[in-house]
Amino acid sequence: MGVYFERAFRMRSLWTAQLDGSAGRVFPVDAKAGLAESSGPFLLRARALFVIMSHSVVTTTTVPSSGDGFLNAGYTWTIPGMLKLGQLLALLIAFLCVHCAYGWPSWYAFQFFEVVALWFFVALLIFFLMHLFRLQARVPCINWPLTEFFHYSVGAVLIFIASIAAAVKAGGVSALIVASVFGFITTFLMAVNLWTSYSVACSPQVE
Repeated sequence: MGVYFERAFRMRSLWTAQLDGSAGRVFPVDAKAGLAESSGPFLLRARALFVIMSHSVVTTTTVPSSGDGFLNAGYTWTIPGMLKLGQLLALLIAFLCVHCAYGWPSWYAFQFFEVVALWFFVALLIFFLMHLFRLQARVPCINWPLTEFFHYSVGAVLIFIASIAAAVKAGGVSALIVASVFGFITTFLMAVNLWTSYSVACSPQVE
């Protein structure tokens, strides 16, 4: 495109010729006047080409970057992501140990343990999927760091109580003892995640 513009401007700056019909003589004229007044086919085509090139529009195509995709796969390698995965795994093992144990020494204690473990497993899974698929950005009216902070506060307390009850009422059943151990592990991971959520949700906003 630049070559055509250069040639067009050179044509305007060079000498142009106008043929005299009566004498058949060729004489130089001004470039602007020659382009404006000449009716020769060659000059008309040159002028039309110059107008077309002058009004040409260059279009560009924007290609979205891979970082703006729907899936945030890198979240699983962050500290909050790994903490959530550890809590999900620990709660799943604790729930399966209690659910598959035969003959609970205390029905109320382990029923409470099952309900608490299953409830916070589902809640953690929802939070993890929301971060993984960037769904929290679609609901900006909710303060998600503060919501997670409240979730971890309640969850750490309830799972700690359920783990103490399971350890006391295990009655020597190995599956129930393992469930209480993983309950304590979940409590520790929730306490760490609670601190990270506190630093995000309750830190002063810098403008």
